[in-house]
Amino acid sequence: MSLFQKAQKNQVKLRLALVGPSGSGKTYSALLIAKRLVAGGKIAVVDTENRSASLYADRFDFDVAAMNPPYLVDKYLKAMRACEEAGYDCLIIDSLSHAWFAPGGVLDQKSKLDSKGGNSFVNWSKITPIQEKLKDAVLHPKYHLICTMRTKQDYVIEADDRGKSVPRKVGLAPIQREGMEYEFDVVLDINMSHTAVASKDRTGLFSSEMPFNVDKDVGDKLVAWMKDSKAEKTQTSDEINETPEKKTEGITASTADQQIGEPELKVAAQARQWRICDVELECKKQFGVEISQMTSGQFRLAHEFFSNNDPPEEELAASQKQIRALYAIAAKQGMSGDDLRTVIKKEYKLTHLSDILKWPDYDNARRRLERGEFTKEQT
Repeated sequence: MSLFQKAQKNQVKLRLALVGPSGSGKTYSALLIAKRLVAGGKIAVVDTENRSASLYADRFDFDVAAMNPPYLVDKYLKAMRACEEAGYDCLIIDSLSHAWFAPGGVLDQKSKLDSKGGNSFVNWSKITPIQEKLKDAVLHPKYHLICTMRTKQDYVIEADDRGKSVPRKVGLAPIQREGMEYEFDVVLDINMSHTAVASKDRTGLFSSEMPFNVDKDVGDKLVAWMKDSKAEKTQTSDEINETPEKKTEGITASTADQQIGEPELKVAAQARQWRICDVELECKKQFGVEISQMTSGQFRLAHEFFSNNDPPEEELAASQKQIRALYAIAAKQGMSGDDLRTVIKKEYKLTHLSDILKWPDYDNARRRLERGEFTKEQT
């Protein structure tokens, strides 16, 4: 029997994400699309939004399970299993954001671990498997899955029809772990005008630039796409999921560790808007060593942390400000961060750059740096 078999799109279970600010119409849009997807079938809704879905009970036929705090991932998984066991054709999770940011969510659990002490990077590695269970459930539903996600909100000032400047609420990134939205087949970003653009679309049906109305036609297009009998060759046979008796060669834990070093760590941190000097200070705080002295395991933990956490919004500690000031002055002198660290440690016989904060060496070093007494040639 061949490992490959003909794949039909009508075998596919759609994974759709609707993201937008509060009030953009995500819940209504989800119900409207679900109704077209199942064509008389059964719809279930997991409602974390204070029973807001029930406001549409007179317009749509669905069953609802209200979820109250704490918003544990295990509650979501239990609801998804119940949906499958009861034979529902479509599940709407409204919203998936609560599993991340709300009481009992992943971030809340991470915060509680941090409050008990210990290494923040290590604590994050304990929490990640919880999020991975949720992601795995999203990836392998036995029914059509529609998830709503809130977006971080901001306001922009723009001119109205009369030329008057007025504020307008806009949505930014989805409130979930970074990259979660890419686990879906289609992601529609809905704005406060109840129109949408597609930020991800495996179907090729929706525009990423021209806003469109989220109406029944969206559901009809998705149904037509899934029923398209055009076949592709793909590895869909259950045989491919059989576990080989003999262990195969591949990436082991040790080789995976070796793939993450200082360059990869800094790239991941800068992608989340971390400054390199703050990355170095945080690593020194957590591990007690400079980045150049970190082990592969420490790099893995740090990479996990900086890949999934934005820089703190609160006021920077005085020590961070002082170190940042040195980096800024060095940059004006044409020196890199590595140049600065090498020169300062050599000149003042220090183990770590942060040791320069001890009075009075810091002020002395800053004045000499401003006068141009340190150069990259001294490294």
